[in-house]
Parts: sequence; structure tokens; C-alpha cells
Amino acid sequence: MYNKVLKCAVLVLSAAAIVLAFPGCDLLSGLFGGNKDGDPVTIPDSVAANAAYATLENDFITAINKERTDNGALALTRESSIDGLARRYSSAGKIDTGENLYDRIAAAYGSCTDACEFQFSSELTPNVTTAMTAWLSQGGATAAMRSASFTKVGIGIVTGPAPQGMPGTWIWVTALLVKP
Repeated sequence: MYNKVLKCAVLVLSAAAIVLAFPGCDLLSGLFGGNKDGDPVTIPDSVAANAAYATLENDFITAINKERTDNGALALTRESSIDGLARRYSSAGKIDTGENLYDRIAAAYGSCTDACEFQFSSELTPNVTTAMTAWLSQGGATAAMRSASFTKVGIGIVTGPAPQGMPGTWIWVTALLVKP
């Protein structure tokens, strides 16, 4: 038993030494859980806009911009390339974080120095007020949505997979607020 514990301790210490010796090596850091952003979310290459959701998407943009302008921030400008990325995240039912999100926005739009993401799902057509209330009740979300540093927005609504453990398909709404 002592030998197994000793071998395990040596393996862990060796792994830590490798990561410390090569701190800039993403491959080694990733092997030992050092990638702070994790693996990118798997999303489809593209998702076509659904004309049935066009009015609802506009309603979400209007609600987001009303929240902003009622609280002293300028309205966001909608960008079709960011809409496309938002639809891809809606289709996947999850969103990247940190650098993975910024890199994907930059690839879609051309630049990204900061971003904020919101996602909501429902078995029925999402209610804008319910979604906005849910989004704004999350820690820090109100400040992010009202932040004057964000100037662009993308919205994507698609029918996609149910949240983990739930049956059927759901309607997913993803809003991406971007500072180019």
C-alpha cells in the first residue's frame, strides 16, 4: 500500500514540476488541467436564421436596449456576424467562456476586446420579460448589460437540444454583447 501511495505522489509531483518548468506550454498545461478557459464548446459551422424567430429576436434586442438606455448607456448596434455566432451557440445549448468566446467573436466579427454572454432556454416560445428577469438576476449581469463599454450585440434564437437531463427539444436564446 505504501508503495502505491509513494508512486502516486511521485507522479503528481513530476506532473507539477513539468508544468512549472514549462509554464508557457499550453499542451502541457492542458494535459494537467491548466487551460483556464477549458476546451472550446463544440458548435456547428453555421446555423441559418429562422424567419419564424425574426420578430422575437427584434423584441429581445429592443428589451436589451431599453434596459441600457433607461440606465444611461447607449443602445447597442446589432451585427449580423455576431447574430450568426449567437445562433451557433444556441444550437449547441451552451456558450464558451473567456478567451474561447473572445476568439470566436473576433473570428466572426473581426475584433473583440470584451464580451458578455446571456443564454436562456424554454420548452415554449421564450417570454422576453421572463428571460430578461432571469438574466438580470444573475450576479454581475445587470452591470454587464448596462455597461457603456459594450457597443455591439448579436442575438440568435433556434430550436435545439433540451438542457441536460430534460426531455425533448427547447428554444434557445443567446445574446452576445461585444466591445470590438
